Amino acid sequence: MLHHIERPRRLFAEAVRVLRPLGRLILMEPAVTAGSYFFYRFFHPEPFDMSVDPLGGVPLSSPLPYDSNQAIPTLLATCYRHELTRDFPELKLALVRWTSILAYPLSGGLRPWSMVGPSVAAVLLRFEDRVPQSIMRFLAFRILLVLQRDVNEACDPMVTVKVLGSE
Repeated sequence: MLHHIERPRRLFAEAVRVLRPLGRLILMEPAVTAGSYFFYRFFHPEPFDMSVDPLGGVPLSSPLPYDSNQAIPTLLATCYRHELTRDFPELKLALVRWTSILAYPLSGGLRPWSMVGPSVAAVLLRFEDRVPQSIMRFLAFRILLVLQRDVNEACDPMVTVKVLGSE
């Protein structure tokens, strides 16, 4: 849903406001990579624009509901990662996991058709789980982002942060 948010800055400000310490905002989003670029550019109905500032104050999409910019999650996980941390120090990017080389495009994504059945999809997903993130970063069609609200020391100084993964 992040790639459908007109002003992501407002979403993150609201997340800081409503999340409890250690609360998480979990997002499974499109990933624009060398492997997915052609698919998203020519076969996917939603647009992407890698030239925008996803944290800027200017609207990112048209006034049409469900319009989008599929580049927003990728930009926030890569080029604008430091700006996200700087502007929202209460939110930590606890996990960035690049996923789906074949499973997503062959399944048709969120379409009613699929080029593979459930058993083949299961095999593909097991294979993709074994591909190192250093390779997935360049081939993935999806990205999992987990933003975690930092512990507010004033609320409970005894609580410690458990970071999800080491990536």
